[in-house]
Amino acid sequence: MKAKIHSLGQANGKQIKNSIGGVSKTVLTTIAIVLLTLTVNISQGQDLIGNDEYRVTAYKQGDNQIQSTSNVIEVEKSFTLYVPNAFTPNGDGLNETFGPVGNEVKHFSMRIYSRWGELVFESDALDNQWDGTFKGEKVQTDTYVYKIFATGEESGSFEKSGKVTVII
Repeated sequence: MKAKIHSLGQANGKQIKNSIGGVSKTVLTTIAIVLLTLTVNISQGQDLIGNDEYRVTAYKQGDNQIQSTSNVIEVEKSFTLYVPNAFTPNGDGLNETFGPVGNEVKHFSMRIYSRWGELVFESDALDNQWDGTFKGEKVQTDTYVYKIFATGEESGSFEKSGKVTVII
């Protein structure tokens, strides 16, 4: 994902930091002199997910009373897909299903096979994830093989085969 900041004005030499709820996090970048547009790469864990617009508030170091608010920042989503390698469908409410998590996915297909090659689950919807059952019964702790195919809204494709461990 990228955040584009337009018309930086008097921000030369200042730092842009990721922060959540006012708690300062890592420095994303330092604004160069005479820069009119800045693009900052944002990783998935930085809570700027979604096609949206944001404003950045800059504070003078050591004095939260002196501040300046930016122009609008546009966050652009890009086609991404993350596939975990294990899940625990044990009823505790955590990691109960298996499936990828992603942004800007247009077409999606996932197949899961037992170690003997038997199809145990299939889905053509990103939000339809495997709950660790086969023919209505919970599977046992074991390793299964998945095949995932996906294409992005605007471009790109994803094809991956791998293993997922079910831990009961």
